[in-house]
Amino acid sequence: MRRPKTYTEGVGRFAALMREKMQANSRKSGWRELDMATCYERAMVEMAELSEAMRSGKAREIQGEAADVANFLMMLFNAAAEGE
Repeated sequence: MRRPKTYTEGVGRFAALMREKMQANSRKSGWRELDMATCYERAMVEMAELSEAMRSGKAREIQGEAADVANFLMMLFNAAAEGE
């Protein structure tokens, strides 16, 4: 896969993979009920998996783990909105 030519293209690709990963896990309900601390902890677990993927050098693994990290950060973002 080539690098995106524009910011919009890059964000679009990343968001599409995030959606794909969320849909693949849609059987797991309850992400909207996760508190901020849990979202943060899960993001850190995914960061460790991303670090492993980086060591492997496999692009698809890196992309997938990056999307997993981003999904938990999205959940954290939304959980924080409830605290405002």
